[in-house]
Amino acid sequence: VTKDVPAGVYRGEVKVKGEGEQWRIPVSLRVLDFELPSPKGYYKPDLDFRVASYNYLGLDIIMAHNGGDAPLAVKQYEALMRDQAAHNQLLSMSRVGSPFCYEFRLQYDAQKRAGMCTDPYFAGAVIPYDVMNNLAACATNALLQQKRLDREYGHHNVYVTFGDEPSSEWQRKTRPVFEVYQRCGYKFCIAGNEQTYNPNGYLWDWFNCAAEPTDDHLVKLWSDTLDIPVAWYAQHHVGTENPAFQRRQNGMGAWLTGYTALDNYAHHLGSWNDDRTTYKPMVYVYGIYGGPLGTIQWEGFREGIDDMRYATLMSALA
Repeated sequence: VTKDVPAGVYRGEVKVKGEGEQWRIPVSLRVLDFELPSPKGYYKPDLDFRVASYNYLGLDIIMAHNGGDAPLAVKQYEALMRDQAAHNQLLSMSRVGSPFCYEFRLQYDAQKRAGMCTDPYFAGAVIPYDVMNNLAACATNALLQQKRLDREYGHHNVYVTFGDEPSSEWQRKTRPVFEVYQRCGYKFCIAGNEQTYNPNGYLWDWFNCAAEPTDDHLVKLWSDTLDIPVAWYAQHHVGTENPAFQRRQNGMGAWLTGYTALDNYAHHLGSWNDDRTTYKPMVYVYGIYGGPLGTIQWEGFREGIDDMRYATLMSALA
């Protein structure tokens, strides 16, 4: 319930005009007498259920849809962040490089104004490739960046996205580097499966499971040993034009399986291509002048998170 609207049922109508005719569509809105909490884990009710996505939204992608208008792209980016927050997604993975570049700061500030979570936040390119083979240089760089993040963002509670569904050999080689950065307080996010757990599963702070949302074998593998966000990811990717399907997968399906996060691929702006013979992949919204135009599958996603919020409240009461 909001502060300004008391609980109750409100009725009215929407008037639609067209070619000399007018339609009256009755509308009934029920305002509940309680406020929905943020979602928590089903098996781990003390752990926040995190909602993120590989959104891959950057100024270049937005400008490709708006005719190259950079000032407009800045406004549209903030509208996209507000839209994500309104759909229960409060974490946004950045596709830009250094957390100290202009675009990252722009995104961070837009997310903060939109009411999204900025403690923690996601960032890439924290570890320069040119120091990967020099642990002393890694330690120096980690400390310098830690101080700069504290100075510019107020903290360094950051998830670093470095690597993707890596091989066991890649993890073996990079393990000492990650340990250096973690000693400075950095967190690491990775996507994968059993081969990500076996070599150094203890090292990750956020894990994206490439599995069906109702398949719990990877969830148990990680959740039984670590209290970290374990996210449903990859099967299936977003975009299926079926809101009920999206609602189940991103809602009660993943929640009852034991996941404590969502972080799927991806949240792209899509083309107006309704002549495709198959669904439009990776698309939750379209880019328009005033911001994003959502799809029915995007509303299914929002409803799925709302289902978890209702279930969280009911579980707490029980």
